Amino acid sequence: MSFFGAMGAAPRRLFVFPHAGGSDQEARAWRAPPGLDVHAAVLPGRGRRASERPYRAMEPLVEDLADTLPTDRPFVFYGHSFGALVAFALARELRTRGLSGPTALIVGARGAPHVPEALPLLSRLDQAAFLEEADRRWGGIPDGLRAHPDLLALFLKAVRADVLVLERWAPADEPPLDVPIVAVHAHDDPSVPAEAVAAWREHTTGAFAVHTVSGGHFFHREHTPFGWLP
Repeated sequence: MSFFGAMGAAPRRLFVFPHAGGSDQEARAWRAPPGLDVHAAVLPGRGRRASERPYRAMEPLVEDLADTLPTDRPFVFYGHSFGALVAFALARELRTRGLSGPTALIVGARGAPHVPEALPLLSRLDQAAFLEEADRRWGGIPDGLRAHPDLLALFLKAVRADVLVLERWAPADEPPLDVPIVAVHAHDDPSVPAEAVAAWREHTTGAFAVHTVSGGHFFHREHTPFGWLP
């Protein structure tokens, strides 16, 4: 099972974990600095793996990621929204296995995993209500998808599976990671309170920083993570 495709030859790697329903498309457009290869995870149910059944729980997802993640060179994790919690859970899984972990964890558009969200559950909503709440919470579904019902249905299948992963996952009480954490959030993202972002501090014994950027929930379309690399 391949999540990242072929590896490049740069001395350092950035592994990207996209938002709910996301694939590697957005990260492929980023221009990486010299010495860094960017590899975005493609989970089942999207992109080149659209025909595969999406994960519906966090544990098998991070176990399979840990089974296949290349750790032969130094690497950094960047996770956006849903991907932030996947990256965090994967860093823990690597530690549990005694494997090399990321040299830094960058988390975007997501509060710390131990902070409960003061938002209604999405997994129980029908499609119309789900789309309405997505509009309110994250800024909506692209118009191009809405105009093509077949593509919209495929996209929503992946998004709703990822939402279910989040709503079912309760992180275990484990020691903080010995990894620097950089938490990033946007001024105009109502779904992520600043205090929930600052609470990531509790999950590292290393350096911690918070960056506030312009934009909304999908600020990574304007602000690439290269400027936050330690």
